[in-house]
Amino acid sequence: MYAQVPQLITYQGRLSEATGTPLTGTHTIVFRLYDAEQGGNKLWEETHTITVAREDNGIFSVVLGSLTSLSELNFNQPLWLTMAVDGDSEMTPRQRVTSAGYAINADTLDAMDSQQFVRSDAASTVTGELTLSRSGRALLVKPSADPTANTKVLEVQNAAGTSTFNVDVEGDAAVAGNLTVTGTITGASLTGGTVTSVDSGAGLTGGPVTTSGTLAVGAGTGIQVNADDIAVKLTSGSGLLADSSGLSLLRSCADNQLLKWNATTSVWACQDDADTNAGGDITGVIAGTGLSGGGSSGDVTVSLSTPVSVANGGTGLSSVAAGDLLYASAANTLSALTKGTDGQVLKLVSGLPAWGADSGGDGTVTSITAGTGLSGGTITTSGTISLSTPVSVANGGTGAMSLAAGQLLTGQGASAVTTTAVGAGLQIAGGQLSVKCMPIGGAAVDSKDKTFELAMFGGISTDGTADELSPIPAAGTLTSLSAYVNDSPGSGDSWTVTVRKNDANTSLSCTISGSSKSCSATGSVSVSAGDRLGARFVEGGSADQTDGSGWSACFIPD
Repeated sequence: MYAQVPQLITYQGRLSEATGTPLTGTHTIVFRLYDAEQGGNKLWEETHTITVAREDNGIFSVVLGSLTSLSELNFNQPLWLTMAVDGDSEMTPRQRVTSAGYAINADTLDAMDSQQFVRSDAASTVTGELTLSRSGRALLVKPSADPTANTKVLEVQNAAGTSTFNVDVEGDAAVAGNLTVTGTITGASLTGGTVTSVDSGAGLTGGPVTTSGTLAVGAGTGIQVNADDIAVKLTSGSGLLADSSGLSLLRSCADNQLLKWNATTSVWACQDDADTNAGGDITGVIAGTGLSGGGSSGDVTVSLSTPVSVANGGTGLSSVAAGDLLYASAANTLSALTKGTDGQVLKLVSGLPAWGADSGGDGTVTSITAGTGLSGGTITTSGTISLSTPVSVANGGTGAMSLAAGQLLTGQGASAVTTTAVGAGLQIAGGQLSVKCMPIGGAAVDSKDKTFELAMFGGISTDGTADELSPIPAAGTLTSLSAYVNDSPGSGDSWTVTVRKNDANTSLSCTISGSSKSCSATGSVSVSAGDRLGARFVEGGSADQTDGSGWSACFIPD
């Protein structure tokens, strides 16, 4: 049993930190093969993504060649393997690629595939030239047992698979082509014998004939006859000529003569064409409908007497002017429409084309009146039309003159809209959307780099640390941060107030600086049930401890 050796290499390794701690998680490893232990040429590269669990102790295994084929690589040369993990540089030293302890069936021998060897126990095909250079007997064909008679033990075929030479086990030989012998043919008897088969060559049909039969020239094929190959007997008067150029009709006729059969002399001979219908004089030309001229003698002239009609492929017109348009004014009748003047357009009048003035696209607006919600009219010459009031809901507007950043528009009946300021929460009351703020926050007697826990859902603590933030009971959004201090930080100094979630700062932050004692922020932070919230005051510059501070925000439950 023979099989293709898989072009794959299993590689196992262990990933760990420099301290020896095994790595876990997903990592990218780039494997490369070089032809030298250092430097050299990169011959192959493949990238694998591996995932190592904690229980794997850092050990991983990959199949090299599963992503980038190794089939083009020459393993009959020294190879070194390198690997680079997560974009790091290649690990050193390079690892020498060594062979396995044994192989059941090697894929190549001296860089040649098994398909390139001739086997002694099975039928084999040799595509290259096979030269036998042995001084003694170089080729022996000896069956293990004599086959049946006429079994070929040596055969030559052409590309189409047709046998051109063969020798059977009894020593009989068959040659399909010419047999040239430069030496002497010796045999017990070269006379007598029996022809067993005659095949039909090129241009012949009917073969092979093995007992009796007829070979014939194929229809339309003809036979190529070389000089001295055949003797031709020509009968006088046959009209044929045989010479060194071959067999042909008589070539002694003058130009335009014909070979004619003479029944009296029973020969073919060159003669002039005596056709009485050839040549002669025209004795009369009559002008038909639409033509004039003609005559019965001498040179005559035939001319058009009237324009060619539409029925005869003409226009029926004797002349047209530049710019005229041809149109069918009636069935089988063409007429010329004289070109129009500048600015005119082509129109259809009573079913026929006609030039006329362009009656559309021009004119003068004499008056514009201001309708409902507009001011500035009536305008009879020039002026400006403006909105006098906000566009109502009925006219596709909002009815509001201005909107603040973050406001919401809510319907107040069939044709009214009201604005709602963004607060801590929203609720539906009486079928309308309104703002409901659920304030949360905290306060402290003094502040200096302190974290204040949530005041609404847990016990109020004046100040605390990041690890003491109170949990929030529901998911939602925290927005509209406000903060204050009783003592301004002073020129060049500041307090930065940041909302914290689960011991980490969020993006909701504002800064109290200079002589100010408060700040606010309109951003928002998403929170989940159980998140611990608070705020942190951090001094900037040399701000002194303030006597009293606090923060608040609006919570919008989902």
